[in-house]
Amino acid sequence: MTKIVKLKKICSLIKRGITPKYTENDGIIVINQRCIRDGIILYKNARKHDIVNKKIPEDKKIIAGDVLINSTGVGTLGRVSQIYPISEMTVDSHVTIVRANPSDVDLAYFGYYLKLLQPSFEASGEGSTGQTELARERIGEHEIILPLKSEQVKIGKLLSNIDDLIQNNKIKNETFEEMARVIFKSWFVDFDPVHAKAAGKAPMNMNAETAALFPNSFSDDGLPIGWSVKTLGDLILPKRGKTITKSKTKYGTIPVVAGGLEPAYYHNEANVESPVITISASGANAGFTRLYYENIWASDCSYISKQQTDAIYFWFVFLETNQRKIYHMQQGAAQPHIYPSDLMRLELAVPNNKLIQHFENLVTPYFQKISIAQKESKTLTELRDTLLPKLMSGEIRVKDAEREVETAV
Repeated sequence: MTKIVKLKKICSLIKRGITPKYTENDGIIVINQRCIRDGIILYKNARKHDIVNKKIPEDKKIIAGDVLINSTGVGTLGRVSQIYPISEMTVDSHVTIVRANPSDVDLAYFGYYLKLLQPSFEASGEGSTGQTELARERIGEHEIILPLKSEQVKIGKLLSNIDDLIQNNKIKNETFEEMARVIFKSWFVDFDPVHAKAAGKAPMNMNAETAALFPNSFSDDGLPIGWSVKTLGDLILPKRGKTITKSKTKYGTIPVVAGGLEPAYYHNEANVESPVITISASGANAGFTRLYYENIWASDCSYISKQQTDAIYFWFVFLETNQRKIYHMQQGAAQPHIYPSDLMRLELAVPNNKLIQHFENLVTPYFQKISIAQKESKTLTELRDTLLPKLMSGEIRVKDAEREVETAV
């Protein structure tokens, strides 16, 4: 038996958050609009509230299973994420807490259904440009399809399992990248070929070949004998992308990499083959470095491709290690920029080419595993987003959806 009800009928709370008194010291985490993106919570963008000098009403403290909806502004309004807080938390006044009654609906099902309603929440905003607001009354009027509770539980569990697989891939990928960074820092920053192994941070084989590539003595400038300081531009020349506007793109799946953290849009043609390192060229995120394992259209970015070097992963780890320095190269106030000529000034201690290639050979399996996991996660994400409306509407049953997930992984 399926019924359709309005959110206000099954929710015990639909309310905006607090006006925070921010502190850099100990305090309660405040989730803001920047924290809610792509259906997840980005805690790195959160701030803290001074609870000593300003108390928080109990009904504005987040509890497990609450759904958070961005409720002001343009571009972020309507974004949805469900939260299971890691500590005591609240939200600011630009975010609405939507709390379902567990007796009326399975909380996981509820969270996924509201993510499905995200475009509708966005369209429900009212007001002038830049001041768009999503009123709690408009949220409460949205409808939700409720199958039997047992079916809700099955749907919520299936979709949660897919997200768990995606999250596990993310954790594994972060671990592999960290292993590569540890070895890079040990060899090319600390000039210590055994440090990474001794620290137990990376499975590095300190064999005779590795040892033979490191000098046993140092020069007066602190570098190993035979090493020298050079700039990135002395060794490789980053290229500039070819700008393409959205109106010029054609329907396709090729990421167009511009100034943001994610692709600006998608196209049916690539101008750079993978793997390729991109460095955003303009905007607030100018300098952001990313490695793509798929062909791309390099637009408002600089890039280094596999066609330019036999050590693509070495250069990616080098640039990622210097991410803070790259951000500090931003020029321009209203619209920050970073050009290939800026990147070419980055300095590094250069050993013989054999050590660089040895590093490349050692970490290549890590990045190959990352590539495989990313492709699997992309497939799972697309499958989840395809299954979501079909499961909610009853077009597909859970057992059939489970078979599709098994095939995908």
